[in-house]
Amino acid sequence: MTTDKEIMKPRHYDMPIPPIEYILKNDLDYCSGNIVALASAWKRRGTPVQDLKKIIQFATFLIEQHGN
Repeated sequence: MTTDKEIMKPRHYDMPIPPIEYILKNDLDYCSGNIVALASAWKRRGTPVQDLKKIIQFATFLIEQHGN
């Protein structure tokens, strides 16, 4: 069973500067925030290749939105 602590602060985001703090303080958009979160934890989450592909997917979406 998942505890409230594991939901609010998952172990794979337990680092000196949690991604959520960086994302909020820098007012990042959804895609950029997900890139930061995934790039911070891809080695720890247990699905490294899937997470790296998600980073590429979010980056591709941003590129398409900005016309290049």
